[in-house]
Amino acid sequence: MSARFIGGKVLGSLATLLFVVCFNFFLFRVVETDPVASLYRGHNLTQTQRAKLTEEFGLDKSTGAQFVSPVHDRRGRIVGASKIARDIGPRRALEERQRLLLGEL
Repeated sequence: MSARFIGGKVLGSLATLLFVVCFNFFLFRVVETDPVASLYRGHNLTQTQRAKLTEEFGLDKSTGAQFVSPVHDRRGRIVGASKIARDIGPRRALEERQRLLLGEL
């Protein structure tokens, strides 16, 4: 392997690491309260917080549904998270079509 190849790999790795650190630094300062820490402590977002995040980040336009639930150990402590995602695009398309048809009546 040449020194140029290894140098390119090291430089690429450092750039990726810098991007991830900067991205996470700014990402978690966009939201006033940290939702990840809130879920880790076992607190759910209130309906108004959820609505504000949905409106602010355009989350209502997605074609998938995601559900995150905490995973508890035997002592009741949160040790992880379970995430379920499913495609709801066809259902949204049917709802939009129904809205259009009802609007024509």
